[in-house]
Amino acid sequence: AKGDALAMDLLAASGRRIGTAASWLLNLTNPQVLVLSGGLVEVGDLLLDPLRRALADHVLPQVADGLDVRISVLGPDSEVRGAVLLAMQYSETYYRLVFQGS
Repeated sequence: AKGDALAMDLLAASGRRIGTAASWLLNLTNPQVLVLSGGLVEVGDLLLDPLRRALADHVLPQVADGLDVRISVLGPDSEVRGAVLLAMQYSETYYRLVFQGS
């Protein structure tokens, strides 16, 4: 925000790399929405513009058509919330299986 050229270059490079990595997953799964979250997303366009350009360069045309890129509204701890929810669902499933088999 204060114009530090090195920081801006690092953010742009990070955006490009995240966009390239996300394009691999998008090309495999073809979702309608890509939700971005975490602390770096709060930086804004310094990160997101290079990320979107990398997506445009690497995502297949049929995947890019209709893809909606959004910023999470859950805040910077959304990954932790998702991991906890997944762990709870996973443990409930296997907990039931163990006791059903006994």
